[in-house]
Amino acid sequence: MHNTKQRIVLALILSMTASVLVIVAYSLNLFEPLELTTLDVRFRQYAHLRQADTNIVFATIDEQSLSNFKQSGIVWKWPRDFYAALVRYLHRGGAKVVVFDILFSDPDIDRISSDATQTDGAFAAEMQKAGNVVLASHFQSSEDFLLDDNPLVRRRNQLLVDEFAEGKIFEYSHAILPIEIFQKGMASLGAANYVTDPEDGVCRRLPLLFRFEGAVIAQLGLAPYIRLKEASSITVDTSALLIDENRIPLDENGNFLITWYGKGGPDGAFRYYSIWSLIISARDEELKKKPQVPSSEFKDKVVFVGSNAAGLFDLKNTPFTSVQPYPGMEISGTLLSNVLNKHYLVRVDAAYTILAIMAFSLVICLAFTIFRLLISLPLAIVAAGGWIFACLHVFETSNTWLDFVAPLVAIGVATAISTIARYQTEGRARRQIRATLDRYLSPVVVKEVLESPDGAALTGKKITSSILFSDIKDYTKISEKKEPAYLVDMLNRYFTIMSECVLDNNGLVDKYIGDAVMAVFGAPLPRKQHAVEACISALEMQRRLQEESERSLQGFPALKTRVGINTGEIVVGNIGSKKRQDYTSIGDPVNLASRLEGANKEYGTSIIISESTFSQLDGSFVLRPLDFLQVKGKDEPVLIYELIARRTDALPEQLELQRGTEEAWDLYKKRLFKDALALYKRIGERHPDDVPARLFIQRCEGYIKNPPAENWNGVHTLHSK
Repeated sequence: MHNTKQRIVLALILSMTASVLVIVAYSLNLFEPLELTTLDVRFRQYAHLRQADTNIVFATIDEQSLSNFKQSGIVWKWPRDFYAALVRYLHRGGAKVVVFDILFSDPDIDRISSDATQTDGAFAAEMQKAGNVVLASHFQSSEDFLLDDNPLVRRRNQLLVDEFAEGKIFEYSHAILPIEIFQKGMASLGAANYVTDPEDGVCRRLPLLFRFEGAVIAQLGLAPYIRLKEASSITVDTSALLIDENRIPLDENGNFLITWYGKGGPDGAFRYYSIWSLIISARDEELKKKPQVPSSEFKDKVVFVGSNAAGLFDLKNTPFTSVQPYPGMEISGTLLSNVLNKHYLVRVDAAYTILAIMAFSLVICLAFTIFRLLISLPLAIVAAGGWIFACLHVFETSNTWLDFVAPLVAIGVATAISTIARYQTEGRARRQIRATLDRYLSPVVVKEVLESPDGAALTGKKITSSILFSDIKDYTKISEKKEPAYLVDMLNRYFTIMSECVLDNNGLVDKYIGDAVMAVFGAPLPRKQHAVEACISALEMQRRLQEESERSLQGFPALKTRVGINTGEIVVGNIGSKKRQDYTSIGDPVNLASRLEGANKEYGTSIIISESTFSQLDGSFVLRPLDFLQVKGKDEPVLIYELIARRTDALPEQLELQRGTEEAWDLYKKRLFKDALALYKRIGERHPDDVPARLFIQRCEGYIKNPPAENWNGVHTLHSK
C-alpha cells in the first residue's frame, strides 16, 4: 500500500513536470508549425465533404489565353477594352457581381491600334453601366505605396464607415488603388490582401476588414457578399463579424479561418473559364454568331476575374499547393463561398487544449508508474489513437479544429519521462554511447567522451567544428568498367584508407554516401585544432591513395579524391528513426563543405577549403586563394582557398605557385586586370596544367574588353552542386 502511494506521488510529480513542459512549449507556439501541417492534412482528407458554391465561377487569364493572344500579336498587358468587352458580356448574361482580382493602379498604355485614354474610358463606362463591378486594392504599411487621401474610396465604402463598431479592424496608411476613372465606374472596392502564417508561409486565414483614410474596406471575397445581401447592419467584436444575421467567426487575431474545398485551379473545386474563350464569345455574340460560351451561362453568378498563369505570379501557397498551384483569386472566391454557405472553421479555445494536456499527462504517468509495461504502453497507444480519432471526427462532422499535436506530445512526454524514471540507469546509457561512438571515433576519443562531464549526452547540441567531404574523382567512369564484386572490394579498401586518415587525426567518420566520405573534426567534444586536423587528414588522404596505387599488386586503380572543408557552427546528435539512429551533424556549414568538394571539378583542384577554415589555420600549410565564390543554396559568397601541402613537405614550385597566385589575386581584386592577366599568364606558362590560371586569364581578358560594373565585388557564381 505504501509502495502504491509512493508511485502515485511519483506519478503526480512526473505528470506535473510533463504538463508544465508541454504547456510552456504550447504557449510559445512551438507546436504550431506541425499543428498547421496536420490541419492541412485534415483539409486534404475531408475537403470533399463540403461543396463549393456553384454560383461562384472564375474567368482566368491562363497560359492558353496568353499564348493565343500573343499569336494574334497582342502581348501582356492587354488593352483595357478587353475587360470592357468582358464586363459587357457578363452583364448581358446576367452576372450578379464581377470581381476583378487585378490591380488597375496605373493607366493603360498607348498602342498602335488603341489609345490608352479610350481603352480606360471604355472599361470605366462599361463598369458604370453594369453597376456590379468590384475592383481590387492592396493595403500596406510600407511607404513605398504612399497615396494621398482619396475621397472616392471613402464614398464607395461609406456603409462600412457608418455602420462599423470599433473592433478588430486592420489599420493601414498606404494603399494601391484603382486609377480615378475606374473608381468612379466601379460599384465597390475590395482588398486583395492575402496573409500567410509565419511558421511556413501558407495562407490559411484572411483579415476581413481594412481601415484606410477613414474608410473601412472589405476583403475582396467579402465585398461581393455585402453587395449581394445589401447588408444594413455590420458590427464586429473580438470573436466575430456580424453582417445582419450572419455571424462570421474570427480567430484571436481578428482573422477569418478559411474552409477549403479542394485543390485550386481549373481541375479543382470551382468552375473555371479561360478568358480567351470568353472574350472570343463576347465578340461572337456581338456579331450575332454562335459563341463558345453563351453569356447566359453566367446568369446569377459571381464571376472572379484573375490569373492562374505561373508567369503572372498570382499563385499562392495554401494547404493544397502541393497538389495543384492555387490562384490568389480562388482564395477570395473560397472566402465568399464560406460566408454564403456558413462553412465556418472554428478552433477550439486553448484552455480546452491545456486541460487535455494535463489529463493525458496524469493518466499516462499513473499508468506507467503503477502498471507493468504490457499494460501501460497499450494504454498510451489507445490514448493517442483516441485523441487522433477525436480530432478527425470533430473536423469531419462539425468543421471544428481541435489541436492535434500538443496533447499527443503530452502523451509522448509523459510516456518518456515515466519510462526514464523507472528504467534508466547510468550504466546502460554509457554502454549505449560506447556502442554508438565505437563505429565513428578512435578509441582515444571515445574514452575522452565517456570521461567528460557531459559525455553521456548524445542529444543535439551546437558545436563549432570543421566538416570534410571527399569523394572519388571520375568514380562513374570507373564503376561503368568494373564488375560489382571488384567495385565493392575497391570501395572497402578506399573507405578503410579514408577512415584511417580521419580517425588518426581525431576526426569523426560521420557517414558514407555512395563513394563519398563525410567527416567531422571537433565533435562530439570540442577541439581547438579541429581545422588543422581536418587539413592534415585531407593531405593524408591524397598521400595514402597515391602510395596504395603505386604498391598494390592486385590492380588497385590509381584513385584520386576531391576534398572540401568548411568550418562553422553545426548541430550534432543522434538523429534518425525510432528503430535506427546515427550520431551525425547537420547545418549550413555541412552543406557548404559538400559544395566546396564539388567545386574542385570547376577549378581542377583536389582540396578546397573555405575562408572560415583558413582563418583557423596557422602558417604550417601552403595555400593559395582560388576565388570569391557564390555557391548554389547560399546567400553569402565565400572566399575559397586551395590546400596544396604542408609547409614542411612543400616543393619549391608549390611555394612559387602560392606566391604568384597571391600577387595575381590581389591585383584582380583591385580591378587591375591587365597586371593580373600578366601574372596569371606567367603562372600558366610555368604550370601548363593549372586550371585556375586558365580560368582567371579568361576572366581578365573578358573584363579588359568589357569592364565590370562599379559595384563589382569579384563574386563568381557556381550554379552546379
